[in-house]
Amino acid sequence: MPLELAGNLFFVLLGIIIIILLISQASKKSKMQEISKEARIRSDALDRGIDIFNTKKISYPITSYAELAFYIDEEKKLILVFQGETLIDELSFFDICGIEIKENGNTTNGIGRAIAGAIIAGGTGAVIGAITAETIINSCSIAVYTNNIKNPIHEYLIFENERRTLSSMEQEHIFTNELVATFKVIIETNKVTSVISGIKQYESSINTKEITTAIKDLSELKKQGAITEKEFEQKKKELLDRI
Repeated sequence: MPLELAGNLFFVLLGIIIIILLISQASKKSKMQEISKEARIRSDALDRGIDIFNTKKISYPITSYAELAFYIDEEKKLILVFQGETLIDELSFFDICGIEIKENGNTTNGIGRAIAGAIIAGGTGAVIGAITAETIINSCSIAVYTNNIKNPIHEYLIFENERRTLSSMEQEHIFTNELVATFKVIIETNKVTSVISGIKQYESSINTKEITTAIKDLSELKKQGAITEKEFEQKKKELLDRI
């Protein structure tokens, strides 16, 4: 009997060791896959002159094995959008003019009633709120609007026909709020830049008109003999150098 018990314990311990080794191998494989995926993403980004390690990353796990990720390079004024390890879009800061959250295909002013309600109400309230006909959300996406006439709308699906937990709703809430806030900063900066550019163009236009008028006046003075040809050319050059 003791021998039989010892034999059983041996096989039990052997089984435990095998399970631990399998888990360890699976964990190492998973880590290697993550490293490999990140390397491919970084390689694609570097091809466009962006190092993802020098960007702001805003992401959301759209599936158990892939995420929707926005890599925002403030220095190069460029945003790369990846789905999993695939580059799906490239946005210039200067083209972005709007962003909206869409739930069930309809635009919302924010994250949406069901999600916001879930965050405020807590676990039980979230479950009750989420299953009422009034607040069920079957799909959610982000729409980014640009000044590019050929491609003015860029829409990214967050989820569709998916059972969500309170945890996933909280993740979605954080992701969309941070993304919308970041894009709004970009949009407001674009507006300020546009106004300043307009003022400079206006000032330049006025300056050009004044200089043209001054050169005409100098030409008249030269004709009248008030100034010499040399003086005229010198003053003309000084005025044109201001443009």
